[in-house]
Amino acid sequence: MSQTRTTEQSRYGAGTPGAAAAPLVPVGAASRGLAVRVGGAIGRWMRTAALVLGVAYAFGWVGLVLAVPALSRMTWRPPPIGNTLTRRHAAEAMRPYVLPRDPSITPEAAGVAFASMSPRLVTSVSTSFPLRAVDRPDAPWRRFDLSPLAFRSGVSRSYHGPDTKTILAAAAKGLPREELALLKQYGTAGVWAAFDRVARAPKVDFLAGRFVLPFGPDASAYLLPVPSFANSKELAYASVARAAWHLAEGRRDSAEAALRAVVSFGFQFVDHGTSMLDELTGATIVSIGRDGLKSLYDATRDPRAAALAAVQQGALAASRSPATVPWSGAASLGDAQARMIAFASQPGDATVPERLAMLYQVPRFACTSTRDLVMGPSAEVRAAFAAVRRDYAGMPGQLAEIDLIEAQLSSTHAPIEGVMPAPALRVANLLSRVYFNPRLGACTVMAPFGQVSW
Repeated sequence: MSQTRTTEQSRYGAGTPGAAAAPLVPVGAASRGLAVRVGGAIGRWMRTAALVLGVAYAFGWVGLVLAVPALSRMTWRPPPIGNTLTRRHAAEAMRPYVLPRDPSITPEAAGVAFASMSPRLVTSVSTSFPLRAVDRPDAPWRRFDLSPLAFRSGVSRSYHGPDTKTILAAAAKGLPREELALLKQYGTAGVWAAFDRVARAPKVDFLAGRFVLPFGPDASAYLLPVPSFANSKELAYASVARAAWHLAEGRRDSAEAALRAVVSFGFQFVDHGTSMLDELTGATIVSIGRDGLKSLYDATRDPRAAALAAVQQGALAASRSPATVPWSGAASLGDAQARMIAFASQPGDATVPERLAMLYQVPRFACTSTRDLVMGPSAEVRAAFAAVRRDYAGMPGQLAEIDLIEAQLSSTHAPIEGVMPAPALRVANLLSRVYFNPRLGACTVMAPFGQVSW
């Protein structure tokens, strides 16, 4: 009995008198067991969370790269350039009236001359598109407050000056001294030296003349400031008054040269502009010069009036015939896009603004193609940019614009800035970072809106 008790006391730690009883479960072992269990639970939770997030990430990526192109294909629309093409074709018959080009005028010098005639832009403080500092010649009529009786033949509603439809006929018959003195301010304005330089230049680099190159790091082709359409038209109208002053002073050849300068000025926009708005501006200016020449020939009984009347009739007929757009007759969206890329690659009869208009569409094509959305632009797209860049070598501003457009192939977030609301922009940036693909982020936001900002 005594031996049994001793064994029990030894087993449970009570064999030594006065010693504390040993715990049934060691404290250290209990602590380590709890930490292991908690750590194991956290590890299992993290593995489960990682698995769930990984599946969600993968399914989200697959869903976006399939859904976004499908929605983009449904909402994509080609650019509305048909009217501009029609206007440009209607203007082409005036090519013979262009003034001889002066090879001593460089494209950049002509661009600076154009910039000097343009009003100051708010973007002059922009770090993305810093403006050149240029001297601005005087255009005095901008300060005039003409009364309806300033000219007996009428005052124009299009600008501060005489009616362009009647002033040449009035000048041929003779003007009162007061009108002649007022008209002289139009004919001798300092702005005409810059105007004639642009009109006579073989080429005009509009961007290199207006902006300091290279553009800023945050510049986007879709935010590139465009010249003032109204300002350029105003110069064309005022040049008709300039011609009228020469005619009133007996300088008929100078009057004709002033009006042919208007035609030449307009074709610089058509041939070397940076957008379809430039081309439309140019076609409009050409028509102002054409109508002015017709008025001059009629007022002076010039036999060339009949030929110019035929040109006017031809332009009217051309304006009623819709122009053939590059994607006309395309069997599918892919076919239409392929035609647009080919149109940009092969000059043919296409103008600079028309080819650039097609290039501006190319980054949007990525939104309609799963392959391009994931992998980036195809070899055909890269070849199109290379072809356009090669054709416009020697025009730094044009090349800078092409570089900006091509940059959108890899990062298409910029076009939605200033167009989409801030929450949409944040979503696009978030998706771009999460999936390491700015095209996917931008296209996800832009897909429902089609051509909103492209």
